[in-house]
Amino acid sequence: MESNCIDYDAVKILMNALKNNHTIKNLNIKQNNIGPGGTHSVVKLLKINHTITSLTLTHICIGLEGIKYLAEFLKTNQTLV
Repeated sequence: MESNCIDYDAVKILMNALKNNHTIKNLNIKQNNIGPGGTHSVVKLLKINHTITSLTLTHICIGLEGIKYLAEFLKTNQTLV
């Protein structure tokens, strides 16, 4: 999903669709403007989908709020490697 002009609304739909997907192991959403709300959607997904073990989030413009969502999640994460 790299560089596809995915915004908050689009990432929310995609993360919802991946909730019960047990095939995808790598999630690459770099170079998309997902913002802090999109980051929150990604974190919510990762809390319930333990199949995803690799996450690429470079150049996504998430701001301080998005960083806080990720930092809080990473404190207890045992899935991403």
